[in-house]
Order: sequence, then C-alpha cells, then structure tokens
Amino acid sequence: PPQLGGSVRTTPTIHNGVIYIGGGDQQSFMAYDLATGALIWSRDVLSVSVPGLFGATRYGPTVVLDVAGTTAAFWTTDGGKLVGVDVVNLALGLDGLTMYAPLLAGYPFDMGYGGWVGLATDGVSLFAGTYSNAGEGDLFSVDAATGTLNWQLSGTAGMQASVIYGADYTGLEEGFQGGVAYDDGILFANSYCTG
Repeated sequence: PPQLGGSVRTTPTIHNGVIYIGGGDQQSFMAYDLATGALIWSRDVLSVSVPGLFGATRYGPTVVLDVAGTTAAFWTTDGGKLVGVDVVNLALGLDGLTMYAPLLAGYPFDMGYGGWVGLATDGVSLFAGTYSNAGEGDLFSVDAATGTLNWQLSGTAGMQASVIYGADYTGLEEGFQGGVAYDDGILFANSYCTG
C-alpha cells in the first residue's frame, strides 16, 4: 500500500472506527481501519494520478461531517487547497488494488495560500486559516456541502494586528497558520505576525 511520506505533522483524526491522516510530503492522504490497521483508501499517485493531488499535507487535522446524507472528510494542504472527499462511495484506483475517495462537487476549494493547522466546523461550514511567507494569510468560511465561499477575512483589509495591538505591529505580515476553533456561535482563530 502507499506509505506516509516525510515531515508528517498532521493530527490523526478518528471517526467511526476509521483513522484519517495526511501523508506529509508524499502528497497523499489515507484512511485506515482503526481496529486492524488495514488501509481502507488513499488519495495518492497510485490511486488518482498526479492531477488528483493538491500538494503536501504535512499539517492539520481532518474534519469529518455528514454532508447531505454522505459522510465526507475534509483537510487542507500546504498548497492552499481545502479538499473534500466522499468516504462512503469509494472507487478503484489506477493500480487496480487501492481504493480512493472521490472528490465532492465544488472541491478542492482554492484558498491561495497554504492551509496549515487551522480547520474547524460548526457542522455546516468549514473554517480554515492560511499563511504565506510571501504575504498576508486569510481566514475562510466555506459551505461544506457545496465548496463555495461564505466569507473571507483578509489579513490585508480585515483583522490587522496593527489595529488590535497598536503601532508596534505596523508593517508586519499577518496570517492564520495557527489553530481555528468553533464553539457556541463563536469562531476563534490564532493570528500570527512576522516582520
């Protein structure tokens, strides 16, 4: 079966006896049976070929949701993609052996910058933070069922550290590479500044 690559820093997510984990710089994502350790499906070069990959998945958790009656898994990639797949209706991979989870309609959602550890949900929407060494990162709300943008909080025009913390933070680049959490109608995001 496909192997996990290097630089794996993802947080394994367990849901209904399945463990979900990103494959690091292997540019893969996999689901294993928690009880047996057997590979259930993967998205990697053996299953969907190079065009099916979206960049390394070195960081972050997986969010598993019921989307219109279908169990779906979501994760972010270093390449700035928010990926959503159907984990029930699997398809046979290119190698004729490995199963893979097909993309949901509307995915991958392109966030522009890398999505690292920030991914959360309120059960309807997905909330993801981004960061780039080349510029400001943003905070996104995406409709889980359709993969369309609900809103985007831009680091360049919205929540700036210089506005919150004063002149000491003027000119710094701000991103949301840290955690994102949702609780009781409130979204929490960890802003990160460099300069």
